[in-house]
Amino acid sequence: MRDLLEPVLHTYWMVAALSWSVIGAQLMLVVLLWSGARARRWAFALGLGFHVGIMYLMSLAAFGLAMIGVLVLVCAPPRRVGKSVRNRDDCEDRSRAV
Repeated sequence: MRDLLEPVLHTYWMVAALSWSVIGAQLMLVVLLWSGARARRWAFALGLGFHVGIMYLMSLAAFGLAMIGVLVLVCAPPRRVGKSVRNRDDCEDRSRAV
């Protein structure tokens, strides 16, 4: 793989373009994560590809796996814990009565 990338990595403009594309991909990842559930699926795909690339091309397996783990947690659908929002008013009324 390094033999294929070597000519690209010796060209200033290609290195600059690759560097700026990484920054653009990270910004896109943030925007997609702040968007709705459908956009989070795209964010997961983008982030997964990005961090697998980091694992493979830069030999940073621990970092890549950690970031993929964080990405799974961030992209997971939210779950409600405890009572629903509708029952919250009932709980507040009960606490006032005590």
